[in-house]
Amino acid sequence: MNHRATFILIALFSVVLPMIAADNGRPEGWATCKSVYTAGDYDLTGGADGSLIVLRSNGADMREAIAEAVITHDVIVFDGIDGDFELSSLISFQSITGKTLIGVNGAKLYTSFTVSKEICDMLDELNVKSLSQNAGDNLGGTLSNGAYVAEQCELTIRQAIIDRYGDEKERYRYSGVFDMVGCSNIIIRNLDFEGPGSLDVGGADLLTLNGCNHIWVDHCRFTDGMDGNLDIVNNSDFVTVSDTHFRYTEKAYNHPLSNLNSGTEITDGSPQKNNISWIRCFWDEGCLGRMPLTGLGIHHILNCYWDCPQGSCINAHKASRLLIESSYFTSRVKRALVINDDDVKYEWRKCYWEGHVFTSGNAKVEVPYEYTVTDVKSVPEMMKNVGPTLADPYSRALSSAPAELNFGKVYSGNQVSGLFNISAFGATTPSVITFSAPDGVTLSLSADGEFTSDLAVKATDANLIQADVYVKAAFSKSGKVEMSIIATTPDNTFHIPVKAEVIGLSGVPSEAVVFWPFDKGVSNDTDAETSPAGVFTTASFSLGEKIAVNSSKKISGEIFTLFNPTEDLTKVADDDCCITFEVVAAEGYVFVPKKLSLNAARMGTDMCYIDIQCSRDAGEPQKLLTGFQPVRSSDTPYYSTIELPLNNVGVGETLRIKLNLYYLLTTKQLALRNIKIEGDVYVADESAVESIATDEIAGEAEYFDLTGRRISHPRSGNIYLLRQSNHTKAKAVLIK
Repeated sequence: MNHRATFILIALFSVVLPMIAADNGRPEGWATCKSVYTAGDYDLTGGADGSLIVLRSNGADMREAIAEAVITHDVIVFDGIDGDFELSSLISFQSITGKTLIGVNGAKLYTSFTVSKEICDMLDELNVKSLSQNAGDNLGGTLSNGAYVAEQCELTIRQAIIDRYGDEKERYRYSGVFDMVGCSNIIIRNLDFEGPGSLDVGGADLLTLNGCNHIWVDHCRFTDGMDGNLDIVNNSDFVTVSDTHFRYTEKAYNHPLSNLNSGTEITDGSPQKNNISWIRCFWDEGCLGRMPLTGLGIHHILNCYWDCPQGSCINAHKASRLLIESSYFTSRVKRALVINDDDVKYEWRKCYWEGHVFTSGNAKVEVPYEYTVTDVKSVPEMMKNVGPTLADPYSRALSSAPAELNFGKVYSGNQVSGLFNISAFGATTPSVITFSAPDGVTLSLSADGEFTSDLAVKATDANLIQADVYVKAAFSKSGKVEMSIIATTPDNTFHIPVKAEVIGLSGVPSEAVVFWPFDKGVSNDTDAETSPAGVFTTASFSLGEKIAVNSSKKISGEIFTLFNPTEDLTKVADDDCCITFEVVAAEGYVFVPKKLSLNAARMGTDMCYIDIQCSRDAGEPQKLLTGFQPVRSSDTPYYSTIELPLNNVGVGETLRIKLNLYYLLTTKQLALRNIKIEGDVYVADESAVESIATDEIAGEAEYFDLTGRRISHPRSGNIYLLRQSNHTKAKAVLIK
């Protein structure tokens, strides 16, 4: 058996025309604001000019397909025409931006696990609903799997399920849909989310926005989230939830608490985060509380509706400010608003509660943005249109993303790769599109498929055409390149420009390798093994301030170096939590990188993610890998082998590879081994090489040919690498 998981990534380029929503819906409320003082100045696009993918159910677990689609594309259309989308566990996304997730044809995302009648009966026998849910009662304890639980109710439920089903890892607790961490500019529309039923086990929400900003959730339905339906936590900000339906059914056992909002108090006088708009939302049967729960920030609750006969609706906490406007509570509601802290400010503005009279509140609360208010007596009728009720929410004319392929500066003869996404969705979809590539450019529909100069893509059906078209290009002549891939449909022809600035290289290259074994505990000043000898002046690595070498450990017979965070790392990448590799070619040499490879493993943790990026000189970093989680060292395979092409990293003297680590505790480690950068090395053009006679050289000197072999007697007319004892750098010279 091969004990190495291989991950190969092709460099991606993607972008498309803006989406056209049939209801002309546009973001509103706090999601469109840059600050608490400004209005409508944030352009929340959701990546609408980006690449498109349409997903349809395969009748099995769709978790991996959905995760890959969201990472690699900008607009993800969930088409329910072939059935609902099953998820075996929660999908977590870190730091993604510019994404639209939209449902058509009744798209529903649901969790595989369900709180069954068998589980409910077992918990009733234990009288679980009478147990304390307050951590302050000090009735917690340690589970048989070693986890400490502070609350008596949660402790009893989790241990009972472990005892009954033998799931020591408690995988069922991850029964949610999306966990978005540090994400921004996200649109989620017209989707139906269905969970397993509420259960007090500290489990997953259907959707969690964790430290996110500028999010629009619109025309969705959330039913039976395990811990919550939609929670907005950890200083998320500028979020709008509109025309959305929340409910719990008979699957809910306990803890049917719909919407938790929380943040960290800011003490420097700047505005609190957690500013959220709730517009035309409906809290329905089964909801017990947190409709929503507010903590900090300004919460605008506009034209909302509650028809839930138990618990309390709005729960206001620490210094939150609430403008509750033209909202409607039915006679079944027992408590419309519960104030939990004295510093809460709130204003009732033209609200209605059947059989009750509202006061005005205790403060004046304002929001900076403009909005439309519907008369409160019309709110019940408006609720017919909440949830995933948009019949035709999305269409797209035929377009390419990106509109052009610009490879930037490239070396002559060096093969570079790219990708564009061609798509159309709706009634104007053509039956076929053909592509014709210019000289030096080839096309394929898969990264490892056959590449050709001509390609045809047929429509999937009358309403959809989509394809990721992979591109390989190599330009032989120096200078600027401007050419086009020609795309033709039965009704139209258009061009996808291909551009590059080609830097000339001549001669036959030598293979070059920079290699860090990491087969023992190492420190920051450890250099790499390089070949040919003398070609590189720098081949080193360094650690960010929050990363340190721990020790070494044998994994599956091979020794790895372990890296520890010096403090618990958050779920968001931080430039202080990094390992950086730097390579600089010697004067007179040009290094053209081809491939990066390394082995990695997580040490005994379900967490730890890696982002890998590359840059040349002071240029913008290019993402090579995002959100990758190596295998655990205790699993099979024992470690991951990552292989990434470096063809597209551009031109420059310094090559810099950075591994960002995140979501890792100080007690856990990332194991690394065999970091290798491979490529070609060329001698610079002779016009750039100094001509020198051997008798002009002062001090001791050593000569090497291009393969790294030492030369005792250099011959005139040849280029050698010269290393002098009185110089720290080596350089290429032409012997006179």
